[in-house]
Amino acid sequence: MDVILELKDIIKEYPGVKALNHMNLTVRTGEIHALMGENGAGKSTLIKVISGAVRPNGGKILYEGREYEAMTPTLSRKLGIGVVYQEFNLVPELSVAENIFLGNKLTKGAVIDRKLMNRKAEELMRSFGIDMDVTVPVRTLTVAYQQLVEITKTISANVKVLIMDEPSAPLTSREITALFGIIKRLREQGTAIIYISHKFDEIFHICDRATIFRDGEYIGERMISETTEEELVKLMVGREMHDMFPKFEVKIGEPVLEVSHLTMKNVVKDVSFTAHRGEILGFAGLLGAGRTEIMETLFGITPKDGGCVKLHGKEIDVRNPKQAIGKKMAMVTEDRKHSGLIAIQSVRVNESLAYLRKITKGGFLNQKKEKKDTDEMAERMRIKFPSMNS
Repeated sequence: MDVILELKDIIKEYPGVKALNHMNLTVRTGEIHALMGENGAGKSTLIKVISGAVRPNGGKILYEGREYEAMTPTLSRKLGIGVVYQEFNLVPELSVAENIFLGNKLTKGAVIDRKLMNRKAEELMRSFGIDMDVTVPVRTLTVAYQQLVEITKTISANVKVLIMDEPSAPLTSREITALFGIIKRLREQGTAIIYISHKFDEIFHICDRATIFRDGEYIGERMISETTEEELVKLMVGREMHDMFPKFEVKIGEPVLEVSHLTMKNVVKDVSFTAHRGEILGFAGLLGAGRTEIMETLFGITPKDGGCVKLHGKEIDVRNPKQAIGKKMAMVTEDRKHSGLIAIQSVRVNESLAYLRKITKGGFLNQKKEKKDTDEMAERMRIKFPSMNS
C-alpha cells in the first residue's frame, strides 16, 4: 500500500505544556490505522494538526508526496482529509440533510434542490441502517443520532483520509456494527482511516496497524495481527499491567436506590429496579430505548408522571437537579459540552460548581479553599491543561 500521509518530528507547545514532542505517524491508503494512548497522550492534538485546526511549532507534514509546514482547515478539506471529532461540527438549527450537505448543497440552477438533498441524505443514513427524518433540526436529536449525522456528513465529501475520534462512544452495538460495515467498505475503496478508540475489542476487530503515543511522544508502531493487548497496554502506560480492569471483590450491601413503576410521558414506561450499596448497575438498550431519560428523570431534569423512588428506604420526590445534589446524588450527563460544563468559565470554576456551598460563607467564595480542593482533584484525575484558570 502507498503512503498517503506522513508526519515527521511534529512539535506542538502550549503555555506550560508540550502536547506533542517529535511525534511521528505514517498512514497508507486502504488501511485502518489506530492511534493509541492514554488521555493526554497527544492523540487529539495530532488530529488537529492534520486537519489544520492547530499549527505545529515544528516538524513537517507529507501528503501524497508533497511537503507542508502546516495545514489549514480549507486546505485539508481540499486535499480530501475529513475528521469526525468527539465534539460535533453541526449547526443545531439546520436540518439533518442541510448539515450533511453544508458547504456542498445540491442546487437546481441557483435554487437549492431540497427534495434531492433530502433524498440523498436519506440514502446515506439508510446505509447505517438508521431510519431518520432528515428534515428535523439537529438540535432535536440525541447525542447518538447527532454522531451518526456527523459521520455521514464527513463521509459524503468523498474523503481520501478519514479521521475518527471515538466515533462509537455514544452508539449501541447495533449502530457500531453498521459503522464498522461502512468503515470496511471505505477501506476497500482505498480510503485511509485513522481510528481512535479506547476499546481494545474494536482495535483488534477492525484495525490493521497501530501507532502508540505516551505523554506527547511517539513510542512505536505495531501490526495488529502481530501484537497483543498486553503489549499495547505496556507501550501506552510504560509498565506491565497484568489486569487492566481488575475486578475487586466488594460486599454488596443494602438497597440504596429503589425505583418502582417509573413513568415519564411516552418514553419511560413502568420501569423498576434496585441499586445496592457497593454495586455497579448497568443499563443497556438501543437508541431511543429510554436509558438517558430514566437517569434524567431520577435526577430531576425531567419530572416523572408516575411511580415511586426511594433513597435509603425513604420515598423521595426529586423535582430538580438542586434537590438531587442535596440528597448526594450526582449525574455525568450524556452531552458534557452543552449540559455538563460552562465552557466560557475556567477549569477551576467548573470543578467547584457542584459544591459551591461548601466553599462559601456569608455569600462570599473562599478562594483559598477552592484552589486547594480543585488542585487536589486535578492531580488525582491527572488532568492536563496550561492553567487551572484557563
